[in-house]
Amino acid sequence: MKKTCGWLVLLSLLWLILPRAAAADEDAAVSLYVNGRQASVSDTPQIIHKVPYLSSRDIEANIGAEVEIDASSSQIVLKKSGNTSILSTAADAGSGPQEAVPFKDGERWFIPLAALEDDFDMKVLWDPLTSSIFVYLSEGVSYENSGTAIPDVPSVEDTAPNPDSSQEVIVEPNPTEPSVEDTQDHPDSITDVPVIPSDGQTVIAGFSFAEDVLSIQTNGYAMVEHFALSDPARIVVDISHAVLSPDLTSGQSGGTIASTHAAISQIRYSQTGDAVRLVLDMNQRSAYSLQTDANKIDISFQAESYVVVIDPGHGGKDPGAPSMSGKSEKDFNLSTATHIAQALAEIPGVVVHLTRSTDDFIELAERGEIANRLNADLFISVHGNTVDKPVSGIETYYWHRESFDVASLIHQKIVNASGLNDRNVRRNDWKVLTTAQMPGVLLELGYLSSSVDEPVMWTEEYQQSIADAVAETVKEYFQIET
Repeated sequence: MKKTCGWLVLLSLLWLILPRAAAADEDAAVSLYVNGRQASVSDTPQIIHKVPYLSSRDIEANIGAEVEIDASSSQIVLKKSGNTSILSTAADAGSGPQEAVPFKDGERWFIPLAALEDDFDMKVLWDPLTSSIFVYLSEGVSYENSGTAIPDVPSVEDTAPNPDSSQEVIVEPNPTEPSVEDTQDHPDSITDVPVIPSDGQTVIAGFSFAEDVLSIQTNGYAMVEHFALSDPARIVVDISHAVLSPDLTSGQSGGTIASTHAAISQIRYSQTGDAVRLVLDMNQRSAYSLQTDANKIDISFQAESYVVVIDPGHGGKDPGAPSMSGKSEKDFNLSTATHIAQALAEIPGVVVHLTRSTDDFIELAERGEIANRLNADLFISVHGNTVDKPVSGIETYYWHRESFDVASLIHQKIVNASGLNDRNVRRNDWKVLTTAQMPGVLLELGYLSSSVDEPVMWTEEYQQSIADAVAETVKEYFQIET
């Protein structure tokens, strides 16, 4: 009995020591992405037996869970959105990747993310090719602690892909493509067809276009992983246990071919160990679906459309602010909003709606509801400002935190175009912004009470410059190339 206990102690010590050695070579390169956005971390993520670990403070900052260390009971208690996960810190609580347990490194506890998947309804993927941890949460998470929101473009050889989740290139449903929830038996990947040709590696033989479909010729079924990146728009396809045909490489490890499809500028491909990576550089964001067949991989494209609702403030019995020249704000709002709508209508893929196109009164709550019913992607409310003191300049308001990026972008472009003072981006719970269930901004395009702003605001040149600035914002925000 004493001998058995001695072996258990020894194995426990090995569990604490060996994983740290196994992870040492991977520490410096591991990146974390949460819902498609690269997250900043205070402590380098650890990979032990292919299981990703985050420190307790990075769990709190990036997963949004409260972490409590209970040394007396050898437990770590994590709480998030009413759910609780309790993990044992005992050294003999687990013996492998499926039973991974927390460990302590100095003063910091590291927690296995896989152990939190069921309790917190999240998905964790480890990509060893790129040394990246991908975490997909079923609910929103604040990115105040995040790093780069939209990663820089990697080359084919880069090792840090940044899959874009919620609001970038949309993956259309595909009967052969399981969702994240359908891949519980494959924790390291989202796989289309887990079949490898019996004669060995999948050979990537060539590429061809037919209307809106890119076909990748293979010598059998292929194991495929794919994701979308943004800024600029790209689609990445990784094919495991595959090799490029000599006809595509000419003795090199990869290459580039021009595209004949309007949505794709070029295709880059490379051989990396036992895998082939394809990067499709997109001319514009496109919805796509991927399907594998016996001798090909088909990627179908559909240009993405965006619904933008422009809301001319006030109207009808509500004149809005009085102008120094005796005009009403409601007329300035409608005229400027009409210019904006006309400019946006010229952008491919943008569908524009006005909440009012005549001098009508619309309740504040109804304006946001119009955008909700249209399932809009962006809501813009147009106003002129007033105050009983000499104030001049542009103000941009937002409410929902996901609106901050577009608010900052549109504000800077309008300030530059208008030449008026910069009175900053501000957060306020205006009714039209709290009601709209999508990114939205309220623009105060100058002070009708200002002797500096008011004469300029009524001119055709000024209103057109505002419209052009908003159009540039929409193209940049939705990554539309024209």
